[in-house]
Amino acid sequence: MSFGKNQIIAIAAVAVIIVAAASIFFIGGGEEPSTYDEGDIVITTNVQDKGEITQVFKEAPERIVAGNNTVLEMLLYFGLGDKIVAAYYDEDEIWDQEPVKSEYKKLIDRLDPKYHSSGLLSQAVITEVQPDLIMGYKSSFGEGKWAVGSTEYWNKMGCNVWSLNTQAGKATVEGMAQDYADFGLVFDIKDKTDSFMSKYNAALDKASNSGIVTGILEYRGAENGFSAYGDKAFIGQELLACGGVNKFASGGTVGLDVFVDSTDMEALVLIAFGSNGSPDEVAELIKSNPNYQYIPAVKNGKILAIGLSETYGGVRALTTIEGMVALLD
Repeated sequence: MSFGKNQIIAIAAVAVIIVAAASIFFIGGGEEPSTYDEGDIVITTNVQDKGEITQVFKEAPERIVAGNNTVLEMLLYFGLGDKIVAAYYDEDEIWDQEPVKSEYKKLIDRLDPKYHSSGLLSQAVITEVQPDLIMGYKSSFGEGKWAVGSTEYWNKMGCNVWSLNTQAGKATVEGMAQDYADFGLVFDIKDKTDSFMSKYNAALDKASNSGIVTGILEYRGAENGFSAYGDKAFIGQELLACGGVNKFASGGTVGLDVFVDSTDMEALVLIAFGSNGSPDEVAELIKSNPNYQYIPAVKNGKILAIGLSETYGGVRALTTIEGMVALLD
């Protein structure tokens, strides 16, 4: 059978349309096959501009932007540092335990300073590194001054967004367990994340449920007093899980006069951040102040001093829960 010129042109046009349609179909993620053994991984997360949403992973992310120390340290701890292409809000001292410490050094040695900031990176700068996943605070995703762009923008770019439960509305021990379950599935390291949570739960099982009245206070300086972490904060939930009673269950500001009068506070979780000193330095300031010797926690040395990054449910949560259980024993 022979075809005329017009027929040949028509057939070619149809073929082009079919190929183009197929390309669009796969680029858009339609029936593109998953590389996971059990099919696509779907997680639920909570972002500023959309609320609770789902994100679909067809394969383990390869180009990740870490939007705070908690997720940065999780990635380094579980051997995923080579997948980090940018990091912002890296504003706390990195955890000094291995393998995080040495993996962090490798990261900063190879990462262009343009893509590594203690503050916010712009949407334009992050777009340059072509990420397939951004992990950050809930407030990272939207159009506000603390954000790196909208969820819609990043999803259209083929990039998933993810805010951990402990940083986005489900700040509970159960929420953290879900974070690690999701993390293990998405990065195909379930054996490692299961092992981590087993250690965490084993430490929590040792809690004595003593009902000790405990303050969870972030030191704000000699003139500003403290900021209290209430029951709704993740570390407040950890305290309750350990059987403690939160002295300042509603959170808020605690002046030095209120702190001095806390004669029922038997234990203290003391949080250090920024220019006020390291955890050990802040603890020494409190212990050495003669005005605080009437507080049972200070008098008896029942103080657990930690950094801000230890309050968010990352890998430091393991040593924090171990320390808290020992504090309340």
